[in-house]
Amino acid sequence: MRNLLLTIAAAVTALFASAGAPNGYYNGISGLKDAALKNKLYEIVSKHSKNSYNGLFKESFCYTDVRPDGTWWDMYSNIKRYVRSGWRGMNREHSFPKSWWGGDTEVGAYTDLNHLYPSDATANSAKLNYPLGEVSPSGITFDNDLVLVGNPVSGQGGGSKYVFEPADEYKGDFARTYFYMVTCYQNLDWKYEYMAQKGSYPSMQGWAVEMLLKWHRQDPVSDKERNLRRAVRYAYTFLDQRQAFIYRLVDTLIESMGDAYPELKQQPDLIKTVIKEEEDTFLRTLETGIKLLDKVVNEAKADGRKEVSGTEAFVLYDTYGFPLDLTELILKEHGFTVNHKEFDEEMAKQKQRARNAAAIEASDWVELNAGESEFVGYDKFECETSILRYRKVKQKNKEFYQIVLKETPFYAEMGGQVGDTGWLISGDEKIEVFDTKRENNLPIHLKRLAVCLIV
Repeated sequence: MRNLLLTIAAAVTALFASAGAPNGYYNGISGLKDAALKNKLYEIVSKHSKNSYNGLFKESFCYTDVRPDGTWWDMYSNIKRYVRSGWRGMNREHSFPKSWWGGDTEVGAYTDLNHLYPSDATANSAKLNYPLGEVSPSGITFDNDLVLVGNPVSGQGGGSKYVFEPADEYKGDFARTYFYMVTCYQNLDWKYEYMAQKGSYPSMQGWAVEMLLKWHRQDPVSDKERNLRRAVRYAYTFLDQRQAFIYRLVDTLIESMGDAYPELKQQPDLIKTVIKEEEDTFLRTLETGIKLLDKVVNEAKADGRKEVSGTEAFVLYDTYGFPLDLTELILKEHGFTVNHKEFDEEMAKQKQRARNAAAIEASDWVELNAGESEFVGYDKFECETSILRYRKVKQKNKEFYQIVLKETPFYAEMGGQVGDTGWLISGDEKIEVFDTKRENNLPIHLKRLAVCLIV
């Protein structure tokens, strides 16, 4: 039981560190949406304290970015560097590149811990000021087995030749960081607009919003969350505890450890809410996962095996959300192991499938007329126009055409708003436009063996 309480203590402090906000901090945002919500959030979050840039490692990172084993929490490489040995070979990394706002060291963004991380110097140098994105498998220029740099898949990059792709387990962290940055610093005049764009709303390119929201929703479980999950699983298996209960121990925890962690006393209700939500979510996963894992173990026993295939472990992870470290823990209790090589191979295949699904094969543009596309949709729902250029595109074994029009009333997907749909009519011919996107500041209209408009 003592081990359980220690695990709970570690989990509570970790969750608090990532979820904390003073009571009343977000007063005033209720009922707001779109630009009004973002502008109100800007008023709130822009009033933050500043840090010393030169003192980041000694005064900040040593509290915010250290793993339980005493190594720096580096999201850019797998190299283990112990805090006690200093930070040789590491950089202070602006995950949201400082060159994007012109590099001014007097603005709050320069020392804002929400986007500053300790980073391996080599990976940091490879990243440069490239935007985030998903790297095309055929265009990789840097790969250290954790992060990638290379050519973006079609539709990403905002005009940059290269993008930086974080590890899957940190993509959600980067996504939330970027949403924070374009909100907290919406007053800045962006020098580079690969992802951010001038103006208070929307302040991010449509392709970037779509990708970052996907990363946020698919954010895998971090190590900071795993301590809590181990405690839930321990209680589920050995104490027959089927309901959320750890959140009820917060008061006892504060009473015994509040002096050592005074921040726990500041908002116990928030801590309880966060923990209970995490418990309830994981209990549903746990019940399904343990039943399936029991079946896998029984089949292995019947076959006389002491090793569970990595394929079976990956199905538990990928299909049912059952963490590998928990699978290994349970199997160890039964005297079994997991074939890590097979698991890693399945993970690599899954990543490749995801990249292939996102990859687009596009032919060269066919130029019909010179000129730039003009959006007239604020005043018109239809107009006479001509085609500037078009190309044939293949994605997921489906073919369609992208078309750029001289004048267009179709609004391109941007800032969370979906692209317009409609029709192109020429004489008796009527072609459906099923989407409108913006690529490199061009509105592109899409059609299935018909049109996708690019604006």
